[in-house]
Amino acid sequence: MTMVGCYYKMVVAKGKHPNDQQQENAELRGQLAALATELAGLRERIGRSSRNSSKPPSCDGPGFQPPERRKGTGRKRGGQPGHPGSGPELLPIERVDEVVEHHPGCTGWCAPAAPPAPVRRYRWMWT
Repeated sequence: MTMVGCYYKMVVAKGKHPNDQQQENAELRGQLAALATELAGLRERIGRSSRNSSKPPSCDGPGFQPPERRKGTGRKRGGQPGHPGSGPELLPIERVDEVVEHHPGCTGWCAPAAPPAPVRRYRWMWT
């Protein structure tokens, strides 16, 4: 007797047909997939905080510790010394044909002062 035949006799002796077992396996695999999906959703909900979702900080819970702030590098903000500029390159003075000094005319900022506006006096009444 072969191994498959022996197994078939044992399964039939217990009252389960191989087709029934295959159907039961398919049902169990479906349940397992549903539970895995539910578990992934629950783990995602647990991992949410006010820092990675739109929840307000009051929903974080008492044990939530925000991550520590990073330490500064000690450099000032903005362009650092030695950084090349990003504007247009100026020609060296040897290659310039003519230098024209240009001073803009008077703009709105340097206009003569307007005459002072009349002072409005208000009358207040308290009762």
